[in-house]
Amino acid sequence: MLFESVSVVFHTAATVKFDEALKTAIEVNVSGTKKLLALCHEMRQLEAIVHVSTAYSNCHLKKIEEKIYPSPIQPNQLIDALQWMDEGVLKAMTPGLIPPWPNTYTYAKALAETIIISDGSNLKIGIVRPSIVGAAMRFPFPGYIDNYNGPSGLLAAIGKGALRTMLGNRNAIADIVPVDYAVDLMIAVPWHLVNSSSREPQVYNFTSGSVNPLTWGYVQDSTLANFRRNPVDCVYRIPAANFTQNKIVHTFWTLFDHLLPAHLSDLVLMAQGKKPTVVRSYGKLHRALKSLDYFTQGSWDFRSDNVAAIWQSLPLSDRKVFDFELSNLSWKDYMEKFCLGVKVYLLHERLDRLPQARQNFARRVSITRTVLGIVAVILVSVICRKLKLLRHSWVVSLTALFRMVVLLSRLLSSRK
Repeated sequence: MLFESVSVVFHTAATVKFDEALKTAIEVNVSGTKKLLALCHEMRQLEAIVHVSTAYSNCHLKKIEEKIYPSPIQPNQLIDALQWMDEGVLKAMTPGLIPPWPNTYTYAKALAETIIISDGSNLKIGIVRPSIVGAAMRFPFPGYIDNYNGPSGLLAAIGKGALRTMLGNRNAIADIVPVDYAVDLMIAVPWHLVNSSSREPQVYNFTSGSVNPLTWGYVQDSTLANFRRNPVDCVYRIPAANFTQNKIVHTFWTLFDHLLPAHLSDLVLMAQGKKPTVVRSYGKLHRALKSLDYFTQGSWDFRSDNVAAIWQSLPLSDRKVFDFELSNLSWKDYMEKFCLGVKVYLLHERLDRLPQARQNFARRVSITRTVLGIVAVILVSVICRKLKLLRHSWVVSLTALFRMVVLLSRLLSSRK
């Protein structure tokens, strides 16, 4: 039935784990592409293939055009080597094999594009390269998301108050695209391929940075604002995330604002006879953050002429149905929907309970401020006693208290 009836193939299957074992990444993303192309050659009615890659398949370059770049190794040679190579040896070789690619995911995606050239002759193939895929803007529902990959996990961790610090450049481009926009482009690509006279694979860089730039600083600020306005039902701590490029500062806050509270929380859980889980959860979070560091600290210049050409050639009636034009996207509106989508579709919380969540959040803020105030008074009292000022000058002690409160306020403000 496949051989006789299928006219368009969408190849979206892939492992998207950045830290995937190299053998698995190659078997799924490269060998899988090779096997699919072999199958497509047998389809008698086939008119077009859409292969979904990533805009970061050549992220070692700062300017990325809509073309397939040469790979550092012949994919078929690597596929053959994986059949006999020991897992331990391959794991040891990986750090020396994949650079200048930052991880096995982008490395395997680059090799998959090379496979398309060698194995996709006489087939009309379009390679769609979306950048960072986020929640839906419109379809199937505003804010819809079904996984913690990419920015979704970051937003969830910020909303819960777990993520406090992360390596990143606030001024770098956060090249996010809504998933439904990417799907609309994918649907339009076969039409463009069929109407094209070229027999070479066509590449479509689907990115937002060149037409409607969004920064990681805006992502941070809007996420905090949205989750304070529409908080999750049960926060771990008051949301207060911060991007920093300083590794020393990041390490300090990781120890002080991640691991220290995590160990204290686990001590409380053990005292209650419960299983300690917070430190382990932070271990998973830190591994996820480490895999994203490369992308939150840099910006890329993506050329997207082919995407623009499709948009310009679409009839007006089709533009209304398949609207993937990113220049008109309101990031303020999108980030609000994204945060609500994390709350509803990832954390499985109901919007009709939002008033109660806001009350609980306000109560948590009041308790936090009260505790911090008490801690500040205790610290000032201890300092004053050490300096033997408390018995001699109430003015000095009150001044010291005021300064401590101001310092604490500035410290907290800097974390927002």
